[in-house]
Amino acid sequence: MSLTLTKLKIGHMIGGLEFRLFDVLFDNSYATGGKPIDGSEVGINIILGALDVNAGVGDGAFRFKYDLVNKKLLAFRAPSGTLAGNVVVKGGGIGEAVGINPDSNAGVLSKAAATDRTIPVATFLGGAMATAAASLVEVGNGVDLSAITARILFIG
Repeated sequence: MSLTLTKLKIGHMIGGLEFRLFDVLFDNSYATGGKPIDGSEVGINIILGALDVNAGVGDGAFRFKYDLVNKKLLAFRAPSGTLAGNVVVKGGGIGEAVGINPDSNAGVLSKAAATDRTIPVATFLGGAMATAAASLVEVGNGVDLSAITARILFIG
């Protein structure tokens, strides 16, 4: 299936460039590498760029990028989840509260008391750290984006 385009504003020209604002509704099966869209679909000769203006439409945590070479609109989102795993602090290694022995990247976390302690990574680092701060990743092949609308300003 393809994209559904809804023109929001009549095109404007500034300094020889055309600007067209559209709401772009995705379908129920995203294709890795993006959805095809060219200038004729938005009323301009050649798309020179496109901006995801994210103006309060239903795009949630998604961001969009136009691939000029392949003439496709790509969808991205932040990975979901939280930082997981454990840190083991070895007991009886040193006289400090928590230290590294030996003092190198290969060192072992240790503490003065003889007992080992297993601590969740998020706790050890000071709180649940979301992976949302990680780089955006392209939406997976076949993902249903039919409830997602992107507001895109096409420039040609």
